[in-house]
Amino acid sequence: MKKKAFFIGLVLITGLFILSCTTTTSIIHDESVAPEQSSWVGTDNAGVIVGYNGIAVNWKARMGKTIQIPAGNTLLEWDIEGGNPLGNTIYKAKGALFLYNFQPQKKYYFIPTRLDDKYGFHVYSYDADQKLPMNMYKEEYHEGFHKFLYDEDQSKTVLD
Repeated sequence: MKKKAFFIGLVLITGLFILSCTTTTSIIHDESVAPEQSSWVGTDNAGVIVGYNGIAVNWKARMGKTIQIPAGNTLLEWDIEGGNPLGNTIYKAKGALFLYNFQPQKKYYFIPTRLDDKYGFHVYSYDADQKLPMNMYKEEYHEGFHKFLYDEDQSKTVLD
């Protein structure tokens, strides 16, 4: 009897794991927004989103999973802990403010970095129905470097 219960439990856990691997959206911010008007944000290599347009959230999507948000100009507040997956620099910050115009039907991933003495994200985007390539940080997907917003004394966003 114990072997049968163990086997059934193992099958259920395996099934849930396989289902979780096939599901790419882990958080949907507003279910009333159609997918055609949505963007998807991944937090791999970047940290945790703790604010969405002034609303406190706690969004962390790892392993290729994403957060579905309405497309458009969006202010995200990040607790940064990440860096270039191929490098050895890790950036950390609390409350980094990032304003971006997310396009509909796009998936976005970020790499925190410093460029010309400014901190921000390298932004990478993909079509919503596109399977992520093995090297998801290729130049062809790079939308550019976008710096963080700072308050006047730059005390809100501090990276080390």
